[in-house]
Amino acid sequence: MFRYISIACLSIIVSLTALAQEEGIYETETHTGQGHLNRLGLCSGLTFVPTDLTNDKKDYLAVPTYGIEYIRKIKKWFLLGFVNEFELENYVIEHENEESIERSYIYVVSVLALFKPVKNLVIFAGPGYELTSDHNFEVLKIGVSYEFELSEKWDLAPLVYMDKVSDLYT
Repeated sequence: MFRYISIACLSIIVSLTALAQEEGIYETETHTGQGHLNRLGLCSGLTFVPTDLTNDKKDYLAVPTYGIEYIRKIKKWFLLGFVNEFELENYVIEHENEESIERSYIYVVSVLALFKPVKNLVIFAGPGYELTSDHNFEVLKIGVSYEFELSEKWDLAPLVYMDKVSDLYT
């Protein structure tokens, strides 16, 4: 079971996301009473990629990752997001049957459903695609974030998430 979980974890990105919003944070009320509906964010972090899938070794490669996200508020507790991420590194993963998979300059695009069960806590999940010049894979992204308000129009949101990549690590 532990091997399955470690294989399923393509990337765990720990990121500090500085979010610049068009109008401010979600809870800020406007003259319409709707609050601010749109949000644009930049992110930077590390993706931890398993380097050898042929045995139970726990070797990971830290790959720099950068991204941009757009989030639209639907309700106070429900949001939809569109996330684009770029891994700016070339690396090789040892796969079963002694075959190697070369990965280079990966682009990941995801559509997320975000839930806010309490004021600053965000839980999110959604499908996406990992695109490279030679292989494309389906991705399931699951994660959690906590927002710290810095000012009316800015917040800082550390987040942790996992991408489950189909057909590559299973």
